[in-house]
Amino acid sequence: MPSSQNNSCALPSEIAWRDCVAIQSPARLHFGLLEVCAGQDRLFGGLGAMIEQPSTKLSLKIDANGVPNKPWTYKIDAEEPWNSRIESVLKRWIAANAITGLPSIQIRLENQPRMHAGLGSGTQIACATVSLLSSWSHTSYGNAIESPCSTEKLAKITQRGKRSYVGLAGHGQGGFLVDHGLSNSDAERQIDRYDIPQEWCVVLAKPLSTATISGVVENDYFGQSQFPNPYRESMWERIQSEIVPALQAADLNQFGSSLYEYGRDAGRVFAKVQGGIYRDQVVATLIDWIRAQGVLATGQTSWGPTVYAIVGNQADADDLQRQLLKRYPIDIEVMTTRFNHTGYYSLATST
Repeated sequence: MPSSQNNSCALPSEIAWRDCVAIQSPARLHFGLLEVCAGQDRLFGGLGAMIEQPSTKLSLKIDANGVPNKPWTYKIDAEEPWNSRIESVLKRWIAANAITGLPSIQIRLENQPRMHAGLGSGTQIACATVSLLSSWSHTSYGNAIESPCSTEKLAKITQRGKRSYVGLAGHGQGGFLVDHGLSNSDAERQIDRYDIPQEWCVVLAKPLSTATISGVVENDYFGQSQFPNPYRESMWERIQSEIVPALQAADLNQFGSSLYEYGRDAGRVFAKVQGGIYRDQVVATLIDWIRAQGVLATGQTSWGPTVYAIVGNQADADDLQRQLLKRYPIDIEVMTTRFNHTGYYSLATST
């Protein structure tokens, strides 16, 4: 369970909390970047999609007395490192909206998202914090607080999206996302969103033996990969002429085959630093095995180690999950989920 910590100024010893608002934020799949070399077009552009699980759930309670206080006081109920991350975002939200006095609140992280699994948990925690606060304050205190936040404002307050924008944009709208990346012309970042067939499902398989990548190691990998991607334009052409049309036609075989090839080209950029197209040989073998079962839409999400497999319906997802657990009974974690089509959404509260 989350640990309870008080933040900012001291809270009164006894507060009667009243449930106010709760939201659920999706997770993110990232299918690979188009370019990582500084100064090149489509820098940090790429493909991604939002999925329902593993979700991030945040709730907000308010001091039942409803008396504003200065300085504003709050309580965060979460384990580290999420407690510190939520507090940092909250402080930036306060500064961005010139908050000077509101009733005391409590923010609770209702679950503990897995870190560094390739599912964008850090971005979703940060975005969910902003959306939770903005939804509450906009509803309770009028139009002075923007809700929902624009992607640009979300990026500024959360300090996420320094590379890919998929998680930021997907937080608010869900779906399948094409990030055009940064341009030398300094044009506004463009994100295209497409619907995903409602019946399609995702199986996630995370090898337990594969180390995760983040922080200093991740930055080092990017630093060692500063050469133009020779596959960039062919990858972009594949997006436009194969992947998106197949998605719109609900042609899972063509979509899966093209997405798999796209992911392999994206992985080639990092082959030198990670020892191959995928995170390690365990991940590569897992992807090959999934394809041998007839599932074409598979690959590594972000740095992994989580592997995704997209199938046509829930029955196929359940069947693949059973096969994976039979083939790898103790070596991986497996779950099935649906695509997220809306972005974050409100949850019912008890009052």
